[in-house]
Amino acid sequence: MGEKLRERDWEVLYVVREASASASFLERKDAKVLPVRFRGLDRRRPWSWPLWTLRLAVTLLLACRALRSFKPQAVLGMGGYLSFPFLLAARGRGIPIFLHESNARWGLANRLLYPLCRRAALGLPFARENPARAHLMGTPVRPPFCEKIPAHQARRRLGLDLQQMTLIVFGGSQGAQILNRLLPSILNELQPQVPFQVLHLTGPRWEKETALLYRSSACIRVLGYLEEMHLAYFAADLMISRAGAGTVAELIATRTPALLVPYAAATAGHQRVNAQVLSRIGAAEVFEERLVGTAQFQQSLRGLLLNPQRLGAMRESYSRHLLPDPCCAAERLAKMIEENS
Repeated sequence: MGEKLRERDWEVLYVVREASASASFLERKDAKVLPVRFRGLDRRRPWSWPLWTLRLAVTLLLACRALRSFKPQAVLGMGGYLSFPFLLAARGRGIPIFLHESNARWGLANRLLYPLCRRAALGLPFARENPARAHLMGTPVRPPFCEKIPAHQARRRLGLDLQQMTLIVFGGSQGAQILNRLLPSILNELQPQVPFQVLHLTGPRWEKETALLYRSSACIRVLGYLEEMHLAYFAADLMISRAGAGTVAELIATRTPALLVPYAAATAGHQRVNAQVLSRIGAAEVFEERLVGTAQFQQSLRGLLLNPQRLGAMRESYSRHLLPDPCCAAERLAKMIEENS
């Protein structure tokens, strides 16, 4: 998003969590970065709230100093706890604030800030009517996800068989232990019945442990991390994944059929709501965590792998329904800010 604004001659200051991967990535891009040490409110531990309030006050002071120094014409919050003190400070100084909500329901910070914002953008349609000053624009994805790479080329670059049915298992950048623990036995059992290959992305901590659960004869490749993640989407006939907002945006951008397992502990159940957006249009099937490993889950997976026509219909459903294209989202957000600042 910031890159699109920089292309349009905006000077951009990125506010990021201290020691995060995004901080080091942006610094390598010669971007202006303000690393901040601040944590979100833990709603399950009320006794920690007084200390959090003190940290919020300190971060508000830091935000005020940063705004005085940088003198922005607008402040855009992409959701999450770190945006809250900076947008609150900006609103207090009379600077227009804008919101982007990538999930299919408000996060806490955006819900509190929405009455104060000039405009808001939604990455996914809300289950009920979208808020009045919020416009459906999609969630920006990295440019490689918009390249439209043919499946056989993506598979070649990943070292996979070019023609075989391909299943990608992806639990997010840190992995998903429930998928790492339960899927190998299911896939070991299915492979003699259904010819397919698997690329299982486990997260850096779980690569060796998960690889040991697969039969040596199985058509499986296990990786802890994949730098060119877009290749996995373009290679996939089907992806098993979580339903975080970033993953859902990437599925939409690449039009990838999915079997989604929302993270049960996600705040306010937002992954479940995200998954339902794709389920409603026919692009995904959704299973709760407690059903992974059951006969019902295995039967559904087997049915998808044996039915290329069904997978093709799931892929086509992205085109038949009016979900906003993530590849155009950054441009739309930039225009919203320029036209309303």
